[in-house]
Amino acid sequence: GMHTALESGRYLHQAPFGYRNSRDNENKPLLIVDPEKAPVVIGIFNDIASGFTLSETFKRARAKGLTVKGNSALNRILTNPVYMGYI
Repeated sequence: GMHTALESGRYLHQAPFGYRNSRDNENKPLLIVDPEKAPVVIGIFNDIASGFTLSETFKRARAKGLTVKGNSALNRILTNPVYMGYI
């Protein structure tokens, strides 16, 4: 069941930063954009595209409200398939 749900585009795990877990009309899990945190994620991608280093981008994102912790937090965001539109 989990494989089928993932293949059909459902997200069954804890929502990544910038999204919230929710349910549709059939009580199936889905992700919705968190309007308060989504601009932080957009800013991260814009900063990287503008040529900022990872450390500069991380500092700027923390100042804007990034709450994800750890040395690889920014890499996890930048490589997450949810942010790339695969899910």
